Amino acid sequence: MFDLQAIYDDFITDFDIYNLIRIVIIVGGYIFLRGIVSTELKKRQLKKQLESDRKKKLLAQGLVDNDACDVIHPEEGASGVQVEEEIIDDGSWGWGKKTRKEYNRKAKIFEETIKRELDAKQALRSEFNEDSDQDIADLLEDD
Repeated sequence: MFDLQAIYDDFITDFDIYNLIRIVIIVGGYIFLRGIVSTELKKRQLKKQLESDRKKKLLAQGLVDNDACDVIHPEEGASGVQVEEEIIDDGSWGWGKKTRKEYNRKAKIFEETIKRELDAKQALRSEFNEDSDQDIADLLEDD
């Protein structure tokens, strides 16, 4: 069907330095451009994801109209709506002082939330101890 030996011989006899340079340029260009395109696509995807997350957050807070996805700005003192600094985030992210402060603030909030949950579970466990008859004391009869 295919004479591989003949194809190989034709390739070796016709192969010169110009063909080698051409192959190196094509392969090198592909590798170079693939890296750039991949990085750019990752940036676009991240930007879309951040915008989507911001809209979801605003929608959950009731500050976005779901149909038009327009931001509804609450009036001062109207119905007690408070806009936190976190909601007005522009979606930028970095490694600077502002980011570290924001990270530390969110970490403290997370730790406080976990601590409250653990305290609530501990209180629930101590309130309803299996060995204790406190929860059924009114149902027990004294002799």
